[in-house]
Amino acid sequence: MGDGFEPVHEVVDYCDGPRSGFADFRGRPHWFCAVGWLSPPEDGEAEWDVTGFDPRDNRFQLVPVAAPNGSQALARGTFRVREPAADLPAGQFRILEVHWEPYGCIFLG
Repeated sequence: MGDGFEPVHEVVDYCDGPRSGFADFRGRPHWFCAVGWLSPPEDGEAEWDVTGFDPRDNRFQLVPVAAPNGSQALARGTFRVREPAADLPAGQFRILEVHWEPYGCIFLG
């Protein structure tokens, strides 16, 4: 890694690119979730809500894993495959890394 890119540890949701998962932000593990991405179903609902999601939007909410009630951030994420990229069997993701660019303000939870 280099050029300001940090490791992506796990991708939980993927739709035209990573939408949620775990990655480092400023050297510490954070949960990331695309702005407007899946809202969990309310009691009695059967489906996730994806209204308001724009696949071209690359803004992510970042929540620190060690202190989920602590400082959170909003940042634009640029994901790429970490080089060198080994050949993998079908259905497996290549190892990713991400560059975060703070967007707007960093806020306290």
